[in-house]
Amino acid sequence: QCTRPFGLIHAANMLDDYETTHGMVAGRDYEFVVVAHTGGGPLMLKTSPFAGQVEALMARGVKFYMCQNATRALIRSGVLPPGNATASLIEGVEYVTAGVTAIVDFTERGYRYVQP
Repeated sequence: QCTRPFGLIHAANMLDDYETTHGMVAGRDYEFVVVAHTGGGPLMLKTSPFAGQVEALMARGVKFYMCQNATRALIRSGVLPPGNATASLIEGVEYVTAGVTAIVDFTERGYRYVQP
């Protein structure tokens, strides 16, 4: 169970810096994506104590992607129900087949990787 969502806090701080300090606008000057994998997967659940932080970042234009491998691990561990795990995700979170591969793919498309 994640008790300190450093990645979410860092994402909000980065957005604040881009927008407040540098006057940048999401969608025009930058795109921001978060790939949740391994221990970050539970943050993408509606039942997460940090769901509000995820939704607030989404409202600011951040796109969230959940690793399908992490989803399967959460099903195996009983955290997510088998059959319709997607219903447990925060609305708007999309899937990638493998989080680490998605990070490489986003990097190859010009995104910068930031380790939370």
